Amino acid sequence: MTTCPYAGAGNAILAADSYCDAATCVLDSSCRIVERYAAANTSFSGISALGNLLAYNATNLTISNAAGDINVQSAVFPFMLTNLRFYNLTSIDVVRLAKALPSSLETLSLYNNSISSLDGLPASLTWLEMGENRVTSVVNYDWTNMTYVSFEANPLETFAFVKLSPKLVTFDIQNIQSLSNISLSSDSCDALDLLSPYNASNNAGYSVSGDINADTTACANIGGSLRRLWPVQYKVYSVHVCALPQVAPATSAPPLSASSSTSSTILTWTLGSLALALIGACLAYLIWRHQRRTKDKKPPTTKDVFDANPPVWSPSKALPSPKPWLPSPDAVETHEMELSELCDHRLEASELNPIKPLASNTHGEVWLSHFGADVVVVQRIYDKSSESLAMFAEEILLRAKMESPYIVQFIGVSWHEPRDMECVLEYMNRGNLQDYLARHSPTTYTWAAKLEAIVSVVRGLIYLHTLDPPIIHRDLRSRNVLLDADKGTKINDFGSSRETSEHSMTNGVGSYQWAAPELILGSLYNTSVDIYSFGVLLTEFSTHHAPYARTLDPSTGRVFTQDKVMQLVTKGQLVPDFDWARSPIWLIEIAQRCLATEPEKRPTAVALAGLLDKHQFEGTEA
Repeated sequence: MTTCPYAGAGNAILAADSYCDAATCVLDSSCRIVERYAAANTSFSGISALGNLLAYNATNLTISNAAGDINVQSAVFPFMLTNLRFYNLTSIDVVRLAKALPSSLETLSLYNNSISSLDGLPASLTWLEMGENRVTSVVNYDWTNMTYVSFEANPLETFAFVKLSPKLVTFDIQNIQSLSNISLSSDSCDALDLLSPYNASNNAGYSVSGDINADTTACANIGGSLRRLWPVQYKVYSVHVCALPQVAPATSAPPLSASSSTSSTILTWTLGSLALALIGACLAYLIWRHQRRTKDKKPPTTKDVFDANPPVWSPSKALPSPKPWLPSPDAVETHEMELSELCDHRLEASELNPIKPLASNTHGEVWLSHFGADVVVVQRIYDKSSESLAMFAEEILLRAKMESPYIVQFIGVSWHEPRDMECVLEYMNRGNLQDYLARHSPTTYTWAAKLEAIVSVVRGLIYLHTLDPPIIHRDLRSRNVLLDADKGTKINDFGSSRETSEHSMTNGVGSYQWAAPELILGSLYNTSVDIYSFGVLLTEFSTHHAPYARTLDPSTGRVFTQDKVMQLVTKGQLVPDFDWARSPIWLIEIAQRCLATEPEKRPTAVALAGLLDKHQFEGTEA
């Protein structure tokens, strides 16, 4: 059994992982089960830490009344979680918590937890409860999707540059005596003015507990004017805010006094001028790029796709659809196979000089060879039947149409007779990812290096999935990802790949550990099956071993059988393990999204590119 990942996290760790044989468990720091809970239980108290909750199937989760600080270092939330509440905790690391929160989260309550920061909260939130914490400043948030906002009984001083919309139903700033600066756009003020006084029966409306008066001079210095909110409905208190024509691109609150008015005005105009100049430069660049691409008739490359900002791409020149080419048995046997489509790529056999065998299995062999001055790889198959030769030729034709720095390069094809066909590919000198992970420890293969490899795989998937028609790899796994000291990381092996224009996409292929539930079940599928396989691939980056290789069946104490793995995967009850202690939270969160049972909940390859691009700047270590 693997080392418990929760050592040092106390003796009440809430988890729903391979150590738990119920819907949810409380574990001790040795991963022994202390208590089991049924699926109907969604509220837990007295918890010391949150662990891997990937298998937690409810959409709601409430944690309350912890005896001390609650540890969230190993917290992993399920992608389906939409409502999360923390009540009456001594303290919680909200920055670390925010990194673990799923992007699906809609409702977040952090009531009475000694919190002073809002950094990193997911943009998906529509309901935020922050009552009785230590927040002093709320500045520069886009909360146009929010329906509920509460900062009751915080030492709040500033609420500025927050975008609100008519979706807002409840706005609670009662029991706050220190709030003296509310600076909002006119649109946000209009949204607040739509509210009526708070009504407890429907939990809707605004709630304040004292006069609020923004500084007139300071407001004028940033181009605003005083505006009274709720002048008709609310006579008890006077609420005057600084109404701005639009929300300024500020990273700090406007001044609370009239001092420094000159510098504030200069700064405002300077930022505005720079913004206009930047917009003009961007427009000029976009026009130039469009004109250049219009003149350039080369097929798009993966770099064109990924370098776009945001990373959205439609091929300007789609690669041609394949022509059907499946030789009949009679044609193969009489050596009359139609090879016209391969002739453009044919290499003379005399140009290939074998060096040594690299690998072999029941299907074929791979040789290292010289092709002129270059070192290449020559791939051969053992099965000379018409069906096998047809599939091999189909893979070669598919490879011949691909051109991406993230796909192993096709060089050519060679044959004396059709049955002797060989596929010639570029050589990747570090071999496949599975062997590389086995040869290198997590300390020698750093997360910075791993992130580069992960990004390359995603760029390869972008290339495949944005072709017209898209290509589904269907067998993405660590043995089919190759590495090179100079050329980086590339996707290989397209023997199982298909273009999505086929009428039926129900043939389950690929190795079962990496296969998506719909592939195992033989259901209709699309490019999202590759995203699921990519999620499994991320677990290999985490553990350095094959998926499920060390996952124990609680009922037997032994490793899961193949049939059991497939059965549990199709039910959404099993995913591969992670090395929780040594894996960055971003990897676990992205993998979790990719491993969603429902295909529509998995991100696209382009969306993955955006997520990974963000983490390249945030840091890579666990």
